[in-house]
Amino acid sequence: METNKNNKRAWLGAMFSFALVAVMGLTFAFKPFERKATDKSHVAVWYFTGATEAQILDASNYSQLDPQNPGCGSGIELPCQVNFPEEIQSVEDLQDFLNVAGTDKDDIIALAETTRSL
Repeated sequence: METNKNNKRAWLGAMFSFALVAVMGLTFAFKPFERKATDKSHVAVWYFTGATEAQILDASNYSQLDPQNPGCGSGIELPCQVNFPEEIQSVEDLQDFLNVAGTDKDDIIALAETTRSL
């Protein structure tokens, strides 16, 4: 009987260890998706020209020409210069990027190289 209990404990311990390793492996195997471009040489620089948070997800409020906004660097509510992935070269591409499900103003502000106040 005692041998049977020891075998059962060993088997349960092995299964628990296997399950723990499997969960840890799955946890560390997948890196979360990051929108922030880390290599500054491979970005498309766009400048937010809008005046409200509601305009952040509208591509018509961006320009590839620097508007020289004097308020940039003075706050965190609105983006100024935004580093989007280099594939975004047109207003249509930008709007497609902004329309991705789950994208919100905070995601775009996180991509911003510089920000400003409302």
